[in-house]
Amino acid sequence: MKKGFKLFVIIAVLAIIGFSITACGEEEASPGVLTLTNFPREGLVGDHWILGGTTVDNPFLIFAAKDPFDDRLVSGVLIPSSGSIALYVHEGLLDETCVPFIGNTTIPEGGVRLMVGNSPTYDIFESGAFVPPATSEKVYRNTAPITFTNGSATINFATQMEFYEP
Repeated sequence: MKKGFKLFVIIAVLAIIGFSITACGEEEASPGVLTLTNFPREGLVGDHWILGGTTVDNPFLIFAAKDPFDDRLVSGVLIPSSGSIALYVHEGLLDETCVPFIGNTTIPEGGVRLMVGNSPTYDIFESGAFVPPATSEKVYRNTAPITFTNGSATINFATQMEFYEP
């Protein structure tokens, strides 16, 4: 085997190994953030959590804590007493295909669901669709399209969300 070809093969193998470590390891991209502003907090501060997802594919998004996956449970974010609320955005189902979302997309009206409840975790996904659990105290859906840029978006809760009874 020629020396130049061997060097090419070694470089190619190292590039593949390096890519695998970057794609699956500690240096994985940080997820986008869904920021909620003007969120109504009356009666919800202290022991209530919020989380959610989309009801549409391409992409299927999950809004939860930064590292939300423990089997099929999704961890919500504790509702703070003031300020905006940040939910991290992941793409895919709750299995090996779930990755931080850093892409661009627009979710149509009615395609985003946010749940508020007093339990920090839920098993909310069945057959690849977002299913609000019976233990949710409140479920909201978007009244306008929500655009994600580089994985992140902002929802003005007062003007872009409405109470929803599944």
